[in-house]
Amino acid sequence: EGALLKNGWDDMETLLAIEDADMKDAGLLPHHAAVLRVALHEERSRRRAADGNKVVVAFLQSVGMERYADVLLGHGFDEMETLLLIEEADMQQLGLPRGHVLKLKKKLKEYADGEHKVSQDQPVLQPVATASVEGMKAAPANAKGLPKRATSLALHSWQQVKLVGLDSVGEMLRVNTLALDSEAVKLFRV
Repeated sequence: EGALLKNGWDDMETLLAIEDADMKDAGLLPHHAAVLRVALHEERSRRRAADGNKVVVAFLQSVGMERYADVLLGHGFDEMETLLLIEEADMQQLGLPRGHVLKLKKKLKEYADGEHKVSQDQPVLQPVATASVEGMKAAPANAKGLPKRATSLALHSWQQVKLVGLDSVGEMLRVNTLALDSEAVKLFRV
């Protein structure tokens, strides 16, 4: 641990960027480097779950490719808008095997076309008023006075809610509501 501090690895943000060559240069024994890699992987996973990367991670989980979350997020593909721009050469450079490149390309195209379906093991939100959500899908651009962009954003948000899952969205709503007003606890069943 002293060797890490002496070499400038003195805060978590810096430590999260450490590479194998850096550990070797700092004099870490192979066993200690392996333990550190595991701990850093767990920390990255914890941080990913706590921030805005949830949609990308949920998407990757829903298509069975969660093993690539670390590498994709670590290389800047941390929002769906960015991930949708990934090219085949990028995926190959990041080490995805050819079959997974093809699968991810297909699933991203389905997502972009609005055809992406959440897999069976992912929780899916059931709308309170199914007719209104279905009605939005079939509604003309200016339905109920909403501009086309607003309707599109609402549908996109709905798709993201389905990817993240009911429990996660409910918990985020509860936590954020309580942060705004602690008396709001009366609104939630316990």
